[in-house]
Amino acid sequence: MVKDNVLSKIRSYIISNYAKLDSYNMRIGELTYNHKCHLNSVQKVKEDKAKSVVACVAINKNNSDEIIVHFINKLKGKNEIYQDNTWGYLYNEYDYYIIKELSREEEHNIGIYFSELRKFLIEGNSNGLERFLLKNEIKNENLI
Repeated sequence: MVKDNVLSKIRSYIISNYAKLDSYNMRIGELTYNHKCHLNSVQKVKEDKAKSVVACVAINKNNSDEIIVHFINKLKGKNEIYQDNTWGYLYNEYDYYIIKELSREEEHNIGIYFSELRKFLIEGNSNGLERFLLKNEIKNENLI
C-alpha cells in the first residue's frame, strides 16, 4: 500500500512536470539489456555514435508501476531523434519522459547523477515515514 502510494505520486509528478517523448522520434538501438543504461549511453557518445546522453524516466505502458530512471541517447542531426541503447526494440514497451540532456561533466559523473535523480524523485514524492517503511526497497533500488 505504501509502495503503491509513493509510485502513484512519482508517476503523477513525472507526467505533470516533464515532456513525453513522441515515439515517432525514437529509433531502435542496441539490445544490451544489461541494466547499465547510464554506462551504455555514455559509451555511445564516446564512440561518436550519439550526440549526447539524455536523462529520462521510463514508464511501462502495460504496468504503470514500473517506473525507471533511465538514460538514452540523442542522435546527431538537426532533428530531435533519440535511441535507447540498452533495451533495443523493447523501447516500444515504454513511455519516455525527458528530464534533461546532460552536459559533458554530468556524463563524466553519470553514476552520481543517476543516484541523485533517483533520490530527488523519491524524496520529493514521499515523506519520512514512507521512506522508512520502504527503506529496503529504496536501498536495493527496487522502487524506481
